Amino acid sequence: MTPQRQAAESAVFQVRYVVPDLEAARAYLEGAFGIGPWLTIPKTRIADRTYRGKPTPHAYEAVSLAFVGELQIEIMQPVVGPSIYLDFLKAHPSGGIHHIAMRTADFDAAVAGMGGAEAVVQSGRVGDFRFAFFDAPALGGAIEVVCLDEAAQAMLDDFRQANVAVSI
Repeated sequence: MTPQRQAAESAVFQVRYVVPDLEAARAYLEGAFGIGPWLTIPKTRIADRTYRGKPTPHAYEAVSLAFVGELQIEIMQPVVGPSIYLDFLKAHPSGGIHHIAMRTADFDAAVAGMGGAEAVVQSGRVGDFRFAFFDAPALGGAIEVVCLDEAAQAMLDDFRQANVAVSI
């Protein structure tokens, strides 16, 4: 299925790497490129989590995120349960770029534009912050559509400003 242009309303705001060792990946990005500071969440808490149409309430990952300008860099290590991240590591044991994420104000319209609910590979929510992943074989990974709630947007804005202050 070819995604429609209106699926997302903003430029790419995030690139996510999926890796077998979160600490090693973060240390590499810090040392080689000076990326940081990092916000690390050792156990993600995702509500209404699904993977390939089935609930996966007990699955979780460890994640670290930082900003390079306006671009969010996220590193994720699968920990428990089935997920597109674990699938990716099985295919790419050393890890790599897993997906790019696009923001939208109208989540339902974005999902419809990407092929509808039947095309969603993984989804979930944190508060009112909703996300869905779609396979993107031409990219060797996935596309994520994200609808941030006010709390998540404020947290990311504050964290991005902290990154800017550190890098100046």
